[in-house]
Amino acid sequence: MFLTHVVRQFYPGVGGLENHVLDLAAAQVAEGHRVRVVALNRLFKDAQAKVLPAQETLNGIEIVRIPFRGSSRYPIALSVLQHIKDADIVHVHAIDFFFDFLAWTKPFHRRPLVATTHGGFFHTSYAAGLKRLWFATLTRWSARAYDAIIACSASDYDRFRTLNLERLVLIEDGVNTDKFRDAASKNFRKSILWIGRFSQNKRIDRFVQFAKSLRQIDPEWTFTIVGRPDDLQTSDIAALADAAQVEDAIQVVTSPSDAQLRKLMGDCSFIASTSDYEGFGMTAVEGLSAGLFPLLSDIPPYRRLVQATGLGLILDYADPDAAARAASAEAKTLVSSIGRRRRASMEAAAGYDWAHISRKTSELYEQVLNGDVTGEDPEDRNASESLDNGGVSIAKH
Repeated sequence: MFLTHVVRQFYPGVGGLENHVLDLAAAQVAEGHRVRVVALNRLFKDAQAKVLPAQETLNGIEIVRIPFRGSSRYPIALSVLQHIKDADIVHVHAIDFFFDFLAWTKPFHRRPLVATTHGGFFHTSYAAGLKRLWFATLTRWSARAYDAIIACSASDYDRFRTLNLERLVLIEDGVNTDKFRDAASKNFRKSILWIGRFSQNKRIDRFVQFAKSLRQIDPEWTFTIVGRPDDLQTSDIAALADAAQVEDAIQVVTSPSDAQLRKLMGDCSFIASTSDYEGFGMTAVEGLSAGLFPLLSDIPPYRRLVQATGLGLILDYADPDAAARAASAEAKTLVSSIGRRRRASMEAAAGYDWAHISRKTSELYEQVLNGDVTGEDPEDRNASESLDNGGVSIAKH
């Protein structure tokens, strides 16, 4: 197929949206498709507003960059129509001008349209009331022109199904599972790795209290907190550790390289997340790819991950003593099965790699071309997928 992705920002820009499209496009090229990406010709984060080359080829991906007017919130680029004429599928990323414009002009270009949600436009609270009104009216109207809407997280699926879309499907973000593959210690270690931004919603405070409780059960446990300072600094984490009297058991590493992070994973058998909110939980999947066993907070994306993979513990970190008891009990079973659990973790992560996501997306494209796209309930899909993870039970406490 000739696939044309339309996205406001792309290479050499770096970010969640840019990386998603780049990884998916690369996987589709590897799958044998012809792939074009149409993007804007300036990067929003470039203070000099340098105009990028109009055309470029990157690892088999044809890149076309077009001029635009207006703000970065809703950039207007009418010339996109010139670059989709011969596409078998036009795949729009995010809910912005391109999403609306290609919907409104579908009677003229007559190309099959697929869109991926990427959080809609609800990433911040800016103009929240106007956003809700826009979503319930214009976005609803535009979405009906699409042959399929891909929600790339369960939270997106829940939000977009309020629009009563018949062709809404869930295909969660892919993960580069090669980056940290097989990085975890091959021997059992009483060591837990925490990875994430140093921000309030990641609840590092609860991880520190959990560490305190686990050390009271067994003082051999150690902990590594890795991430980038945000609204918490390294000094704030040090203060939390001092107050809990676990400063000798916790090391904090800021902004490590991938090579450094692989080395840290090599000293651990577990990965933890205490977050109050995650859209998908990419770090947990990267941990699985390394062979780490997940200890996760009780939030919807993590419950889905544990259900789908059959691996991991869902813990109530608000009760650190109970969480510590559950983790300690699980660790005792892991001692004698570390090799099997590592392999199971890596195999489970493979279901989230970009090659797998590309194949699922291609299947959806075929359904679009055949006119037989039907929506799905992600809970039903998870129930069926979890049956395929035989031999590994879901441990939930």
